[in-house]
Amino acid sequence: PGLLILDLDAGRRELLDAVQAARAAGLVPGRVVGFISHVDKELSAAAVDAGCEVFPRGKFWRALEKLLS
Repeated sequence: PGLLILDLDAGRRELLDAVQAARAAGLVPGRVVGFISHVDKELSAAAVDAGCEVFPRGKFWRALEKLLS
């Protein structure tokens, strides 16, 4: 897909592991965007390490229209 949007609060670390496995298998999506609670700094850092663009939940909803265009 050209854009993959992830709810990182719901998927947690397992979701990031799946993204990294897909990348390792050559199934790299065009853009990976994740939204997360602004207080979960550890998961946010892990998402960035996995290649995700990370948005705090509130900012994500305000930016969604632009992300989809």
